[in-house]
Parts: sequence; structure tokens; C-alpha cells
Amino acid sequence: MFRVMYDHAKQSRSEYYAWISYLLDKPSYWSGVTGSLRFFGDAAMLRLLEDTRVLLEARNGKLGLQWSDAALHDLDRDDELLSAVNDLFERFLLIAPHSLQRISTYIRSHPKEFVNIKYEGDQLLDRV
Repeated sequence: MFRVMYDHAKQSRSEYYAWISYLLDKPSYWSGVTGSLRFFGDAAMLRLLEDTRVLLEARNGKLGLQWSDAALHDLDRDDELLSAVNDLFERFLLIAPHSLQRISTYIRSHPKEFVNIKYEGDQLLDRV
């Protein structure tokens, strides 16, 4: 789940804002991302996502908005939001490469936890 969020959110500050809001609007998606980060022991990214959630939740509460009200153009209309999300997005860009490295290293070290490859002799039969 983290990789899906990352691939979209890395594109721009607005995408980061919109994707975090989207994930928070879908609690199972949000818990999928945060749960995977907990599994891989990525405290830095978890802290950033929690900081983002707290900031956006406070803004939504102040303005009477729901997660689903978030739109890409919100940052163009709200200088305070733009400034805050800019800082969070910059942190995201700094932390994310370490997150991806941590995840990929774990998967490479524990492949049987993620994919089951069946061979007969030297021929690949199936991936499960």
C-alpha cells in the first residue's frame, strides 16, 4: 500500500495533500499504509504521516470539512495550508527513499514471506 501512495504522492505537494486526504477518507487504506510501515519498522515515515494527519484534521475541523472535500487546488487557495503542506512534502521527499530502501531490503531478505515460487527442475511452474 505504501508504494501505491508513494508513486502518486511524490508527484507534487498537491498530490501529497490529496492522497493523504484520500487515504484518511478510507480508513482501511490508511491502516494498510501505516500498518505496513509499522511492520517494516519505519518510525520516521510513520511520524511524518501522523504529523500530516494531525495538521489536516485540525484544518478540516476548523473549516467544517470532511476528508472527501479535499481537492488538488486547495493549496492554491490557502496560503497557510500551502506552507504547512510544503514543509511536510519536503520531509516526505527526504524520508521516502529510506522507506523504500528499508522495505526492499526486508523483502529481499525474506522472500518466502512475500512470494512462493514453484520450480520443477529448473523450470518455473507458478508464482503464488
